[in-house]
Amino acid sequence: MRKNRQRPGLSLIASLLAASIHFILPLVARGQAEDSSGEIQPDRIQQSRNPALQTWEGDLVGQDSYEPGSYAQIEAVPNPGFAFEKWEGDTVQNPEEAKTIVSMRDHRQIKPVWKRLWNIIAQPDRKEAGSVEGGGVYPNGAEVTLSAEPNEGFKFLNWEGRGIRPEEKEELTTTIVADGNHNIVARFQNDDSQDQQDQQQDQQDEQQDQQDQQDQEDQQDDQDQEEPEEQQDQDDRQEPDEPDPEEQDDREEPETEEENEQEDSPPEEPQVPPNEPQPVQMTLEEALRLLEAMEDDEKKLPLFIVQPPDPRTDPKKDW
Repeated sequence: MRKNRQRPGLSLIASLLAASIHFILPLVARGQAEDSSGEIQPDRIQQSRNPALQTWEGDLVGQDSYEPGSYAQIEAVPNPGFAFEKWEGDTVQNPEEAKTIVSMRDHRQIKPVWKRLWNIIAQPDRKEAGSVEGGGVYPNGAEVTLSAEPNEGFKFLNWEGRGIRPEEKEELTTTIVADGNHNIVARFQNDDSQDQQDQQQDQQDEQQDQQDQQDQEDQQDDQDQEEPEEQQDQDDRQEPDEPDPEEQDDREEPETEEENEQEDSPPEEPQVPPNEPQPVQMTLEEALRLLEAMEDDEKKLPLFIVQPPDPRTDPKKDW
């Protein structure tokens, strides 16, 4: 009997086919977010809709909720006197780059790591309130002058920090002696005087509008009074002949009972044709269930950027 011999080429082809299947599977698992070269498609990268988080070291961009499977773009912008070092957290594409992306396959918590460059750092408590000048690197014992400048709608309140002289606490310019690291904060508040001026201006504008409206009404009244006098003059010039009372009575016919019933009966409501669609009214419970169902269809994964304590508000500050 002849034995069936397996061709040597078939085993080689089968092993190559199995290897190619294992190679293709990882590419398919990546989904549509990545192409064959491993690059992420731009339409899968989403940006935050929230304003940047202001911290003592810098601004953080990217904290928001994102669609599962997408990529969130994050960025760290250091304040003067600091430098960005790296990101700490899972699925950060380039941890050492200040601007990078995070894979949103689950909830994420990302933390920035900063490096201090200056020993004298002075900042406003809010960037929109004003600016501060004078921070930098100084040798111990050097006298450093700091100055604050409020923005429009704000006014300077006081300085806070180690080394601030009590007599200069409420001055726009102050001087400290460098001795190690100093964190100085310039406090600002809303300018109430500016708000009062704006309110007074609004009141004046409102009064002016009311006066203009009153003048228009008075002018219209004068015109209405002049028109009857002119009409009376025309009536006096053209007096029609008065009809005979007996003839007028003959012309008027008594009202019938049907006409009286029509006047007393209320108007009938318009009838909706049977083919026309009837309006649908939803109850409050039905509307709430509909809204809940819509929200469930739009669930998104949150990304939290964890920042270190802010010396501007931290109770364990150095002053």
